[in-house]
Amino acid sequence: WWHRHLHVDEFQDINPLQFEFLETLRNGGSDLFVVGDPAQAIYGWRGASSDNMAFFREHFPTANGGAGPVFGLRVSRRCHPDVLAIANWVAQPFYDNFKDLEQLSAPPGETGPADITVARHLRISDEFDVLVDQVVEARLRDVGTTTRTGLPGQDCSAGVCA
Repeated sequence: WWHRHLHVDEFQDINPLQFEFLETLRNGGSDLFVVGDPAQAIYGWRGASSDNMAFFREHFPTANGGAGPVFGLRVSRRCHPDVLAIANWVAQPFYDNFKDLEQLSAPPGETGPADITVARHLRISDEFDVLVDQVVEARLRDVGTTTRTGLPGQDCSAGVCA
């Protein structure tokens, strides 16, 4: 087996077995392109490590032994600037350890404060109950939802499909 080009998404979340499998697929010669954000590694409980991204260029040098290029996608269009500010604040110790990595920033022109709520729940069921209540409340206000049921002609205008 040999593949000329390999692409791995969410590389920060691979575990050691997946890492070894990737090296087997590469067979020492495939071009490798990965996407990931070490500040978003969430699968440590199953062996994933943000080191996968942080040390990628050391693990996978170029054909001539040098470090390959890194193209940082540091502008986030997914989150409000206030949310990014909090996330960057929480992740600051991580960024302090990896000087080559930069925090995310919002695109220019984003204005207005975000409505951010932080809560601590003793049980996951409590968190789920609050989340469901908030989603129901948001649907009753100004948040649109899209429902795809695969059944043509279904009337979902009331928010519930029969």
